[in-house]
Amino acid sequence: MQPLDIIEFKLTQFTFGPDREPSNVAAIYVNGKSFIDIAEEGELPSATKNGEAGRAGNYVWTRVWELFDELTEVQDIDSDDYCEPRILDCGCGCFGCWPLHVKITETEDIVTWSGFYNPFKTDPCYSDLCDYSGMRVYHFDKKQYRNHH
Repeated sequence: MQPLDIIEFKLTQFTFGPDREPSNVAAIYVNGKSFIDIAEEGELPSATKNGEAGRAGNYVWTRVWELFDELTEVQDIDSDDYCEPRILDCGCGCFGCWPLHVKITETEDIVTWSGFYNPFKTDPCYSDLCDYSGMRVYHFDKKQYRNHH
């Protein structure tokens, strides 16, 4: 197995859409690199192929409290309402517009991020723009991961 990845959550601010004041958001870095940049690299091949290169990586950080809820809320995975955690929001700043979700699995010592997707991938109008197959799986030491969220 390759060395474990390092995740960091950094507090910063962003002013969403119609908001007058900035909100506290959590910037995610993996191995020292912005996760927005990582997502852009993952999306760029399919977006470029479809003439939409400008849409690749069009994300903003998620509000701190929302990201915390997304990463810690226990959900019934057999429920029809289940959705993997949303880790990035659309660049327009509107909730749910064009988010990035991740499948998170845990073992005794490792937290894994894989299966990145946009819920619009199932919409035939957008499916070609949402190919995340180029994004690799990330494995984090559970103690290091927990200490940063």
